[in-house]
Amino acid sequence: SQSTCCVPEPSGPSRSFRRSADPVASFAAAEAYCGDSGLARIDSAAENALAAEACGDAVCWLSFRDPSLGGHWRWPGDELPLYTNWNGEYKQPGLDDNGGEREPYSTLNTRGTLWTRGSRTDLSVLDGTWFDAADLGTAHALCNMPLEDAPPRPPPPPPPPPPPPSAPLPPGSCPRGWERGGSKCYRLIGRASQAGCQDMCAAALPGAAGPPVGGGAGGAGLVCIESRAEQDFLRATFGRVGEGCCRWRRRRRRR
Repeated sequence: SQSTCCVPEPSGPSRSFRRSADPVASFAAAEAYCGDSGLARIDSAAENALAAEACGDAVCWLSFRDPSLGGHWRWPGDELPLYTNWNGEYKQPGLDDNGGEREPYSTLNTRGTLWTRGSRTDLSVLDGTWFDAADLGTAHALCNMPLEDAPPRPPPPPPPPPPPPSAPLPPGSCPRGWERGGSKCYRLIGRASQAGCQDMCAAALPGAAGPPVGGGAGGAGLVCIESRAEQDFLRATFGRVGEGCCRWRRRRRRR
């Protein structure tokens, strides 16, 4: 394996990238296509993000090479890398992972066949990670480009419009999930202390329109039973008070 130490990574991108419209015939053809601008060199995570954006859903040649196949990867001019982004899931750069084919080149993204100890895996990885590669002519040329020449990015889309306000409840109706009884609406919402129940009721239907909900006037509050008929309705509708019913009891004063 290869590691790089004591070399600071650039704080931001110093180049951008452009991609050939079609795959090129070989690594040498990719170099010829890019000409003086050079085949892609990536020195930071920021540049890798730009390269991945330019490459898109294709596979693109990089100028990173290991001609000796000894694990000594270099950029042109025999320069050590400041940054690498080898794919870790498939243990790149791999040893003999192409059925014995020499793989002294590298690509950003991959499509094809990976061989591991004689086992074949068909891959399509388009996440901007790097793979070692043979000179198979299946990749696009990815060329360096001065940062100032990069096409401007489109502005971000405008935020979605806010949702329309909820229509007020028709007069005399109850919200969905609430039961109408006389001039009030009721619902079982939970179980807590008196203060906790009051908070739960308020949160269940803040600022409700329509008839009073529970014991509130236009909003939800703890139920206030004002007649025997109301009590009978609650018992018939909700049954015996138990789990799931928000209720509280006043303690009787001792005489």
